Amino acid sequence: MMLGALIELSKESGGSVATLVIIGAIAWLWALVTVIRDRRMSDTDRIIWTVILCTLNILGVVLYFLLAPSPKALTDEELKDHFNKTSDPDS
Repeated sequence: MMLGALIELSKESGGSVATLVIIGAIAWLWALVTVIRDRRMSDTDRIIWTVILCTLNILGVVLYFLLAPSPKALTDEELKDHFNKTSDPDS
């Protein structure tokens, strides 16, 4: 029923509504995958953001990209430690 209404609205608006829905769905999916895969977040933060994204949909995506912690840049020491750990065959 809802899909039929969306198709009719899309036909009337020249396809712009369908385009916005697809872009919104892709942004929502991208935000959800980003939250789930982000290992810098605590489990609690990950659960909270997942609930926000699932309940608020597009508004949740906007909130996530505005309020979520941005990736921190690694310091030189952290980079050296990371590369020493990954290149050491004994570990």
